[in-house]
Amino acid sequence: MLDPLSSQQQLVEQIKLTIADLLVTAPAQLGSGHFSRLLSTRLNHRYAFLSDAFSTMEGCNLELYVMRQRVAAAQQLLRDTLLPVGRIARQLGYSNLGHRSRHFQREVGISPSAYRRQLAENLLSPLLPAGSEEGPEDVGGAGRTRGPDG
Repeated sequence: MLDPLSSQQQLVEQIKLTIADLLVTAPAQLGSGHFSRLLSTRLNHRYAFLSDAFSTMEGCNLELYVMRQRVAAAQQLLRDTLLPVGRIARQLGYSNLGHRSRHFQREVGISPSAYRRQLAENLLSPLLPAGSEEGPEDVGGAGRTRGPDG
């Protein structure tokens, strides 16, 4: 029989869910100095307690996790919409496009504009992690790579 999640694991899951919600409902708060207070208020714990629990369970700090979630959201928007890069940055709560581009490049290895260009040229499969050696199955370019069901 599976053991129920430990209280620390449950707390980390609550933190992740809260961050995901904030990314949709209040993305500007994730990059502001108010994030720690907002998270503490929502989860009814001191930020230091939340941060320690998260770091212990996940092996990275909350700030890095939030940055990675914002980059992942940017990748999705670059892949799935035609929104300009600057608008995506603002939608995700970045007040400074250069700051967002540096985060993106640090995590993905290329700039947001280059990522979108490569997607358009079908050189970077959105289904593969950054740095993967494999290419898309549909290099000829009739559409996105399809799964085994068609």
